[in-house]
Amino acid sequence: MRETLEDTKMNPQDLPMDDDDHDFWNEAYDILVRYAGASDRPRNRDVFIWSQPTPEFRFGGLLGFGGKFWVNNGKVYISCYIENSDDEKKAIIEETNAALRALLDRRFPACGNCGCRPRNLVGNGLCQHCFKEIVEEIDETE
Repeated sequence: MRETLEDTKMNPQDLPMDDDDHDFWNEAYDILVRYAGASDRPRNRDVFIWSQPTPEFRFGGLLGFGGKFWVNNGKVYISCYIENSDDEKKAIIEETNAALRALLDRRFPACGNCGCRPRNLVGNGLCQHCFKEIVEEIDETE
């Protein structure tokens, strides 16, 4: 099947996931275990991986009952209930979110123009849509 322009343009709220992206979620869970104290029991990991992408997942860990993993606006991050937040938990959240951002940027780099996360970037770090628009603008000026 041939891809159309609409197939390659990603909504910035979505992550470009396929059915085989459980490796990404496994890496994300490794980060939750390492930085935020999520349970490393195989059952907990499996439930997390096979429920993704879901907008909200409660993992607890060092953040307590309110420790949640979020998938929102093309981002993955953690938070906790504001009333349970303290300096230690803020540091855990900051460090974990930095590791999650690095994972996301490594696996799905954002388009340098519009910020979407297509499965594959084309010329000059742009999504196919933005690259096509630039080429059309150049063609119009020639």
